[in-house]
Amino acid sequence: MSKQLMTKKAVLVFSLIGGLMLAALAADNLNTSRAAVETVVQNKCATVTSTDIVKSIYRQIKTRYDGQQSHINVRVKDNVVTLEGWATTKAVKRAIEQYAKRTACVKRVVNNLTIGIGGGCGPGQIKCGDICISSQSECNIGMPEN
Repeated sequence: MSKQLMTKKAVLVFSLIGGLMLAALAADNLNTSRAAVETVVQNKCATVTSTDIVKSIYRQIKTRYDGQQSHINVRVKDNVVTLEGWATTKAVKRAIEQYAKRTACVKRVVNNLTIGIGGGCGPGQIKCGDICISSQSECNIGMPEN
């Protein structure tokens, strides 16, 4: 094998190794940056209350679906949002779920909204606005925004 061909192969191999090392370094920096961002978010969310999250979601609902507020209850426990009640259409149900998911510090959303007007309250339920919720739940419909 000629010396010139061996030199070209060596340059190619070292270039590949160098590229892989740069990619590994970039990935390590990206992971470090993600960890730093997650720490900042966790610290910020430590001061956000359930009431703050509920108010934020109701503000978002009010901007586009003001008429829906009287039959949607938003509860938060440990940054998990539960939506209860009913929405007029599937599109409205999905949109309200997306509002909740995009709200800062929300870990997860449980969407128990039904489509169409709800009936009367059953056993173990209480009236909350225009809907029925578990008697164990907190009714937040009509919560002041500020």
